[in-house]
Amino acid sequence: MARDSGTLTCPFTDSIQKKLGEFQNARKEIEDNSKN
Repeated sequence: MARDSGTLTCPFTDSIQKKLGEFQNARKEIEDNSKN
């Protein structure tokens, strides 16, 4: 994941990005599990 995506690096945006990343990782794991 690229960390610097523009000038918006306030803690609020940062935590949203982190949550989004975790969500996408979890979704990827679920998709991988459903294939097997």
